[in-house]
Amino acid sequence: MFFILSLFGLLASAQVADLVVVNANIYTMNSKQPQAKQLAVAGGRIIAIGDSVKQHITEKTKIIDAGGDAILPGLIDSHGHMLGLGSQMETFDFRRTGTIAEIANLVRNKAKTIGAGEWILGRSWDQTNWGGQFPTHVELSAAAPEHPVFLTRVDGHASWVNRKAMELAKVTAKTPDPAGGKILKDEHGEPTGVLIDKAQGLVSRVIPEASFATVKRRLLLAAEECSRLGLTTVHDAGIGQQEIAAYKELIAEGKLPLRIYAMIRGEGSLWQSYLKSGPEIGDFLTIRSIKLMADGAVGSRGAAFWQPYHPGHVGPWCGLSDGLRLVDKRLPGSRFCPGGRAPGGPLGASPHRIDGAACGHHRHKRVGAAAAVAGDFSLRLSRPGAAG
Repeated sequence: MFFILSLFGLLASAQVADLVVVNANIYTMNSKQPQAKQLAVAGGRIIAIGDSVKQHITEKTKIIDAGGDAILPGLIDSHGHMLGLGSQMETFDFRRTGTIAEIANLVRNKAKTIGAGEWILGRSWDQTNWGGQFPTHVELSAAAPEHPVFLTRVDGHASWVNRKAMELAKVTAKTPDPAGGKILKDEHGEPTGVLIDKAQGLVSRVIPEASFATVKRRLLLAAEECSRLGLTTVHDAGIGQQEIAAYKELIAEGKLPLRIYAMIRGEGSLWQSYLKSGPEIGDFLTIRSIKLMADGAVGSRGAAFWQPYHPGHVGPWCGLSDGLRLVDKRLPGSRFCPGGRAPGGPLGASPHRIDGAACGHHRHKRVGAAAAVAGDFSLRLSRPGAAG
């Protein structure tokens, strides 16, 4: 990329730079020109890079002396959830909590500060922090009996809820597992309070929807945090109409500090709309992919394996229905299949195969997650045209 930009800079030698950085240690990631000392920018784009870019400097050019500091190409996070990050920053972040009791105590204290019936939300609990045993609703029910509680696991593929939340959602011992999800139940057949993958929707659907202002505020919080950490682009894996509208408003206001590559979340009217219209490509927001979930995550025991990885448990198959058949060259599919159990595997010969004509040109195919795979998957994935 930088090599191409360098050539472009030579061709546009008369172009005046808005900004020139000098005395820098620039790593280009271009094997033919691995390092450089100066770069020139015009209109927000690099127009030249090399040991000297003085031909682009005029009296109007701003010059920054980097003092020998390193400059790297922008870092891109290929799989993130911006609204989830923003929500976590405004609610609870349980990544460093070491016991169930600690989380219950935080929930108890929160319940004292809000009105009865208000939802208590949080993210990123992880049962491996306390030995691997999944929690139950008992502790949360005791901590906040008058408040519905919904706490999302660190991977987003499981949720821990209390009795009040299950009552509002009418989740009982008689509630069947939804397709692509599982309600964990005890030896008496009663829900334990842990919902895996699509079973989370049984409760999340009764949580009052966040306002547009809240969504926008949380996306901005997340974007500012990612920018602070050095990211210049984030692939937001699975967004809806509200997030798209919020991103566009932030861009119009000049507030979005990084670029977003967005994947449409799941099947529905938004999915169908973009299948008809094709990609939307802009400087700060690109929408050109549909997120297809084949299974869940290993840590929440929603990943689908061929053999049990927990006593008697191989994981539910979320299925892709006819989703992948609908994906064409205008809007690629990003397939997420951490466990690797699919008809023939993520790249297998099936109606949902990721390496067949259903996806058109190979540039439009992507396996977004394949955390634990077997056999010759890696070799098949490395074949030209297998996936992007």
